[in-house]
Amino acid sequence: MVRPQLLFFSPRSDPAWPARLQAALPDMEVVTDPDSADAARVTAAVVWAPPHGALARFGHLRLIQVLGAGVDQLLHDASLPADVPVARLLDPALARLVGDYVLLHALALHRGLYRL
Repeated sequence: MVRPQLLFFSPRSDPAWPARLQAALPDMEVVTDPDSADAARVTAAVVWAPPHGALARFGHLRLIQVLGAGVDQLLHDASLPADVPVARLLDPALARLVGDYVLLHALALHRGLYRL
């Protein structure tokens, strides 16, 4: 039986991710190169900021998992399959970091830091 593939595309992520995913999902083959993945076998994608059009050829996708809280860049890709669910990470530590980032820039704007 031919195993389905999970496409992991996040060049800036910890390089241990694919091996960990493979260990957690032994019934799937984890691939990291979109160009060499078998489009007929890729049923899930775990991505961070893929180039527009990178997922268009995967007609059997059933899930796209984004490795972040925001999915805006992905949703602006007109070639993204419309019927595939897109999930994002929900992580309290990440939420705190994003909140700190927003607060930092709001205070910088309020205090005129950018003029200095």
